[in-house]
Amino acid sequence: MPSNLHWTDKFRIERFVRSVDGHLGDLPGKVRSGHRGDLRANLTAASADGGSRAAIARMGSPRALALEFLEAEYGHSTRRPSWLMAIAFFFATYLLLDSLLQTGTAAFASGLTTADPQITGEYRWAAIPYLLSHVSMSFADGRLVDTHGGAWTPLTYLITLGGAFLVGRLWRRLPPWRRPATTA
Repeated sequence: MPSNLHWTDKFRIERFVRSVDGHLGDLPGKVRSGHRGDLRANLTAASADGGSRAAIARMGSPRALALEFLEAEYGHSTRRPSWLMAIAFFFATYLLLDSLLQTGTAAFASGLTTADPQITGEYRWAAIPYLLSHVSMSFADGRLVDTHGGAWTPLTYLITLGGAFLVGRLWRRLPPWRRPATTA
């Protein structure tokens, strides 16, 4: 930005640019970056005529401007699902729950062997109620012999798949619910 602009003008321009950028999440990063640079340069040049407030006012709403960018890039169907975000959410949830299960199981087994170094028998850990099922552990002479359980519950599947559906905006792939208007 040119140095002849006051810092408040630079701030207004940057806030508007970032506001528009917030609505451009469907565009690839390089394209978004290009739009940010062009918009910033155009607003800076236009601010020389009547100030940043007038230049921003002439641009209109950030959302409407972002929709124009999206339509220029993708055509009329601007809102696209993000399969990558849905998959990333699913695997992040899986890794989180798996690490909680492994850490909890190890902590429970460690607590049992610390309490009784020669522990023998089968013990159950309640795991994470409503998310993971019980974990059964068999001990013989202070050693962990077998572990089984800890499966996802139906609620966990529902939360994970529902979260992936929302985060990935997969509802945009669904057919429209409205019936077409009929002419009489």
